[in-house]
Amino acid sequence: MESSVTVVVVSIFSILVGISIIIFWFRLHLKKKLFETTSTRTPIETKYHVIAELLTASLLIAGGVALLLVHSSLGTTLSLIGLGMLLYANINGPGIYASKGDKSMVRTFYAVMILTVIMIVIETV
Repeated sequence: MESSVTVVVVSIFSILVGISIIIFWFRLHLKKKLFETTSTRTPIETKYHVIAELLTASLLIAGGVALLLVHSSLGTTLSLIGLGMLLYANINGPGIYASKGDKSMVRTFYAVMILTVIMIVIETV
């Protein structure tokens, strides 16, 4: 990553997306919709999925903060791992919403996927 502007852009994106993921799952938990009976996932599958999502969020936040505060190789490493996990989640995630006909969530996943790829490219150039 070359300039401090790119560091700030990638950091802010990572932190905001990480926080958004945590809020998303916390809201589902509060609304008692985490283990919906209409879901094709078993409760144990859902638990593992949520843990993976929260780990992704944690790495995004940690990487973003580390990039902003110390500009270290650790920050770059954490950020790239978190962004890679986010990219996987955005490839894998839209399927359940597409099967429900929720086009707005599918579009959201694709928009975040495109932005994630841009952040990875920015960080590695």
